[in-house]
Amino acid sequence: MGRKKIEDKDKQKFKNIGLLKEDHELLAKLASSEQRSMARQLSVLIRDALSEKRDERLQGYAKDASL
Repeated sequence: MGRKKIEDKDKQKFKNIGLLKEDHELLAKLASSEQRSMARQLSVLIRDALSEKRDERLQGYAKDASL
């Protein structure tokens, strides 16, 4: 029995990026230790970094407001 065809609207959209060989190896190790694909691990890292930046900005606004 063959695989069920995935509708175009349900497919994940991907873009290719270039990584240094050393960074690729590090990402592969990190993804493996977290039991994620490399694509998913990179996505998690990016989202965590953005969330952290957002939190830093909000803390900066709170400090300004208390002056």
